[in-house]
Amino acid sequence: PASHVSPDHLKTDVLTVRLRRHATPLTGGTCLAPAGVDMARAIGAREPAADLVVSSPQLRARQTAGLIAGRLDSDLGQLDLADYLFAHFEAPWTWEQFDADIEAPWRAHGRATLDALARRAKLIDARTVQAVSHSGVVQAAIVAAGGGAWQAAYNQHTLGYAEGAVLHCEGGRWRVGFRLLDF
Repeated sequence: PASHVSPDHLKTDVLTVRLRRHATPLTGGTCLAPAGVDMARAIGAREPAADLVVSSPQLRARQTAGLIAGRLDSDLGQLDLADYLFAHFEAPWTWEQFDADIEAPWRAHGRATLDALARRAKLIDARTVQAVSHSGVVQAAIVAAGGGAWQAAYNQHTLGYAEGAVLHCEGGRWRVGFRLLDF
């Protein structure tokens, strides 16, 4: 099923977004491990060019996007789930509160992510977007794009490094195309 996300500027446009999790980071997660660099380069060798390349502001995501696409047009704060989710809780918060209250902001973040990607693409009349983010962001966007069956699968399996999905928007309606694997 397709999900209606209502950015008015996409009512007649067609947009394809390849949204994936960053490649393998070093222990501690700040930047890519050598295996992650190799992974991103291998993906870049087979991926088609994109009109727009964006990522989370986190270094590991920016590095992955740059290696896959050979460039990074900009980072997009909307692709950083932690800042968005944690903004919904007043400090001090607990992990129990976070776990209990995660679903509504998580779904809202997926819709907001799709809208942010669509707005950014529209600014330069892009038809294809390569976006690199984090597991939760990718999963939330998939569910918001109408990937209800995907939600059950993702509840059982966290995305591996560099995995994601191809999402399509036509006439303001998002749908999930297919899954992207690391290799």
